[in-house]
Amino acid sequence: MKSPRLYEKFRFAITENLHQQVDWKLFIFLSLLLDVKLWIKILALLFIYSFRFNFKFGLRWKKSRLPLFYIMVMGIAVLDWLLYGLYSNLSYGLVLLNGLFFWIFCLLAIHQLKLSVERSSVVALGNTVLLFFIFNMIISLSNFLAIVIETGALNPYRYQGLFQKYFISTGDYIKGLSFDTSTTNALINAFGVVFFLSNKKITLTLCCMIALILTASNLTDFILIIALIFSFVFKSDRDQKSTIVLCLAFIALFLVMVSPQNNQYVLTAANKMFNLEEHVDNSKTVINATDTAAPETRRVRFAVNYLDSVTQTWASNQLKGAAMNAWAKPLIPVPNINGKEYQSLMDTTPFQRKMINFGNTHYTDTATYLKKMRTTRLPGKVIAMEETIRFLKNNPSRILTGDGMGNFSSKLAFRATALNIAVKYPEKYAYIDPDFQNNHLQLYLFYFAQHKDVHSIIHTPDSEFNQLLGEYGVAGVICLLVFYLGWFTVYNRKTSYSVPLLIIMTGAFFTGYWFEQLSVVVFFELLMLLDMKFKGESIFATALKQGM
Repeated sequence: MKSPRLYEKFRFAITENLHQQVDWKLFIFLSLLLDVKLWIKILALLFIYSFRFNFKFGLRWKKSRLPLFYIMVMGIAVLDWLLYGLYSNLSYGLVLLNGLFFWIFCLLAIHQLKLSVERSSVVALGNTVLLFFIFNMIISLSNFLAIVIETGALNPYRYQGLFQKYFISTGDYIKGLSFDTSTTNALINAFGVVFFLSNKKITLTLCCMIALILTASNLTDFILIIALIFSFVFKSDRDQKSTIVLCLAFIALFLVMVSPQNNQYVLTAANKMFNLEEHVDNSKTVINATDTAAPETRRVRFAVNYLDSVTQTWASNQLKGAAMNAWAKPLIPVPNINGKEYQSLMDTTPFQRKMINFGNTHYTDTATYLKKMRTTRLPGKVIAMEETIRFLKNNPSRILTGDGMGNFSSKLAFRATALNIAVKYPEKYAYIDPDFQNNHLQLYLFYFAQHKDVHSIIHTPDSEFNQLLGEYGVAGVICLLVFYLGWFTVYNRKTSYSVPLLIIMTGAFFTGYWFEQLSVVVFFELLMLLDMKFKGESIFATALKQGM
């Protein structure tokens, strides 16, 4: 006779009735949609609509089936197009069509997610989400193992060889099922931590936590910590509190033991940003406390000196031991990390040269800007927000509805430059609004025309709030808060994990143009729709009650 616990454990596994246990349409749709390539995302949409040809969105002012946010931002974009006379510019017309395409894509995607949640059984939904996370974790671990095999180092986060291809940047290569940026993978795993924690799946929670940590995404870690603290205080029982403590311990252990240079980088950036006193130990580092370089240009120097000191200490101890014991084993020489192969390549890439040439051609007074940027203590993302606020102060007529789609801050604006910053764009239709050129584009060029040491998410102007405030004005931000985040909040009064998930997504909106990315937001919407359907009850517990 089968054990009840064993029976419950394997009922969610793939069985002989596979087509009934997993919503394969939803799984394939998610897997394709989250892929980094746009043509695969389009294929995902065509795939799901070929099986479910349905355009009954159910949009209404009261009890709307879907959030009205997408319709409203498109309305604001068209209004700006008319108000500012942009219809006379053919190149901008192409920009507008591109932007509308992405918003319509978002609407079509959430509609299909809603249909899946409405029509699929609780068993199929639970298994589909579970299967997705399992595949994502397997691919994330495969990414890590490939790096270990290539470097020959069990801990590539400390490995400086291969011209520092990995080292502090190892997490950038842990991309998961989406093959997108590591930040995308980090946020998806952060969602997984909250989802499985709420459903009391401790092993899966910790697996998602490990996959998240491998990405070494400090910003995502910080956002997740806030969400976990909220869950610890307001939405957790004794077992869940213990799991939360364990998750926080994982983050601490990674920063201290696995990737200490990452920890040093975070502390140094914080010291610079908040003007805290730096205590420099001259016995272990040659970095001058009065160094006026930008904070992130010193990141690798800190890491190099840290490993130098570790290597020197280890060698010194080995020599002392050998002198005390004539029968000691011969000293095995350690790699010379000051050698060329252990230093980061300083060659200017073709992409950097292209941006440098663009800057020399389009900017006349760069000396003043460079002087200001080199003395600032703030990261680029904070400077970008300051630029957005300053622009609106200087242009009051743009406060309500913004500067127009693609005219100030968005992935679309970067794409339309035809500099291949986002994806390829036809050069003959290249479009750059002066407001974008003199603000966020110039800021981006300052950091990303330099060496890769300063190529960090904390320096990109990417932010959903920057995009909405700069291009759609206060009206756009209100639409996000009321008709998107507010819509999920109203319909999720009895929730299991919606509030922690909202905390993560809101924090993520400060770090990227996630709507245009067509990845993280989609998965967020699916999990929120699931919580709405089951009204705060565990999806796995609900499945068991229904005799799964």
